[in-house]
Amino acid sequence: MLKWLERLGAVHSEPDLELRRQGRIVSSIVVVATLCAGLLAITYQLLGSSPDAVVGVVASLGGVAVLVLWRVTRSVRAATHLTLAWFLATFVSATLLTQALAYLGWLSVLPLVAFFIGGLRAGLAWSLTVLAALVATGVALMVLPLDFSVPGTPLVRTLRVASLPPVIAALGLLFELSRVRSATEMENARAEAIQASEAKGRLLAKVSHEIRTPLNGVLGLTQSLLLEPLPERAHQDLELIRQSGAGLLALINDLLDVARAESGKLELQLGPVDLGRLLRDVVALHQPSIGIKPVALVLEGLPERPLWVRTDEVRLRQVLNNLVSNAVKFTDAGTVTVRLTLGRVGGGLQECAVTVEDTGRGMSAEGLGRLFQPFTQLHPELSHLGSGLGLSIAKELSVRLGGTLSAASTEGRGSLFSLLLVLEHCEAPQAVSALPPLPPFVVMVVDDNALNRRVARALLERLGGQVVEANDGQQAVDALGSQRVDLVLMDLQMPVLDGLGATRRLREDRFTAPIVGLTASAGPDTAEACRAAGMNGCLSKPVQLAALHLELARVLVAQGRAA
Repeated sequence: MLKWLERLGAVHSEPDLELRRQGRIVSSIVVVATLCAGLLAITYQLLGSSPDAVVGVVASLGGVAVLVLWRVTRSVRAATHLTLAWFLATFVSATLLTQALAYLGWLSVLPLVAFFIGGLRAGLAWSLTVLAALVATGVALMVLPLDFSVPGTPLVRTLRVASLPPVIAALGLLFELSRVRSATEMENARAEAIQASEAKGRLLAKVSHEIRTPLNGVLGLTQSLLLEPLPERAHQDLELIRQSGAGLLALINDLLDVARAESGKLELQLGPVDLGRLLRDVVALHQPSIGIKPVALVLEGLPERPLWVRTDEVRLRQVLNNLVSNAVKFTDAGTVTVRLTLGRVGGGLQECAVTVEDTGRGMSAEGLGRLFQPFTQLHPELSHLGSGLGLSIAKELSVRLGGTLSAASTEGRGSLFSLLLVLEHCEAPQAVSALPPLPPFVVMVVDDNALNRRVARALLERLGGQVVEANDGQQAVDALGSQRVDLVLMDLQMPVLDGLGATRRLREDRFTAPIVGLTASAGPDTAEACRAAGMNGCLSKPVQLAALHLELARVLVAQGRAA
């Protein structure tokens, strides 16, 4: 029945479940009232009450007219108010024509319908309208010299009153059926969406873990070999391998960011950032990607002094890298201009606008509307240059950073991306050495994967460390009972005893040396789980030599073993 009413009411194409619910209610009201009015018209005519029959025919034709208009406008609210107005006019006119106040009983359903469809304001408005109509009609019956009534038989008078309760009850039943079904559909849709999102998150986390393990070998050993005195051609080839691996790692991180954004787990790490230096770094990073194209990459509007603001440097850099990379990618000739514009300053806040303008291919209005959707490729012939995730992630990150990202474009003439931010001023951080010296140290690498142990050994020996190995957490616990080390690099996912379990066991045995997690899992809760188990830090695979250096310096200094 409800599906038939949906088709009749032309609401089956509405994607919003609330509009579908409202559409069912309106279609139910119109269809039931139209059928009842038609049946009553036939009954009254057979009983010899022509005025009542005329009223029924008029009400029935009005319902049909509303349905036709509804199919043309596809507006639930417009159809609702038109339906209520038609009912009001029909029954007030019928009352004045026959002087039978029983007709006005139909009006009792109007505020109920308005509350269901339009909410509090519409319900109150229609309640006042119906009250005014009742008062005005009662006064008209008493004051005006009306004499058009046809008394009718007792059976006709009885039908006038008896026909109201079942019609109103039928409408109420349809209301309830529609409400229950819509609520069930919304709950089922919500549950399915949550399950799909969780399943996608688990799949991405699993795929990320499996890809990061071999990628750790590619990038880790490449970093080590690049420090060797090899021939120039070998260095160039190794650098290409490193860049390709870094591109694959960026894609994995983009996919994980999409999943985190959808689940609300995309977190920010706020700290002091020199906005001018950040923009210079971004432009310098993309300068080589221009290659031989006749394109100038220009940076404008930088302040003369450092501009220190408080934000998430990694995420802001990610947004800017996506914007500049996109502009360079789709500009074959001309200029890509990165411009910083500073606005008002007040209350320790600074308005900042970063625009990226290019003279590239541009896009159509239709393409502009799809621009920030995930996996959007507006130029399929260049799909090999990206995954279509960068701009959608940049849009989400802009919102998380408290700003807005917008775009304007003309096909064949270029595009303009505008990032607007309001950032908090902060003091410049104390200067620290990027790579502090390390004291001699002994480190145990605990990992069930031989390739990961090989990579860790190569990087640690580059940093002057002496390396011992263990294949799993239980072997590490047994060895560390008698062997002295300065720190432990512990993988998390291992057979026999995993890294978290081994760390808890060691801390229970009063093992005091630093333990740093080294994992291919990139979930938002990984670092917290490491701290809760008793670890002193956590590094993600594939590990970077500089990040490993800084983390070792931090934990060794905290242990009192500074160089």
